[in-house]
This record gives sequence, C-alpha cells and structure tokens, in this order.
Amino acid sequence: RTGLPDRLIILPRGVVLFVETKRPKGGVLSPAQLVWLSMLGRLGHAAVSVRNKEEVDELLSEYT
Repeated sequence: RTGLPDRLIILPRGVVLFVETKRPKGGVLSPAQLVWLSMLGRLGHAAVSVRNKEEVDELLSEYT
C-alpha cells in the first residue's frame, strides 16, 4: 500500500514496530506516509520515522 511504513520489526513479547526510513538529509514524509503513521499510532502501535542508525538504536533500546 502507498505510504505504508518501510519496515515491520517484530520483537519478543509481542512487540511490533512500524518504521518508515528516510535519508538523513532531505528525506520528507509524504502525505500518505503521515496518514499511515498517524493511523497506526491511534490504533496503539509504535509507528515512527527514523533517519539514521542512532535513531534506530534509540528506538530499539526503548522496546528491548
């Protein structure tokens, strides 16, 4: 589907993360991506955009 996050990360204990990846410089979320991230968040899922390895590491540290 257009706008659906790039990555689905499935972790132990039923943790599921929806992750949109963007370039560190200049990567912009499209309107469809904003809608998906918002909708998934309202449904109680972790749905985020990340731009670099540090943000990925931070995200994973929150859920592991």
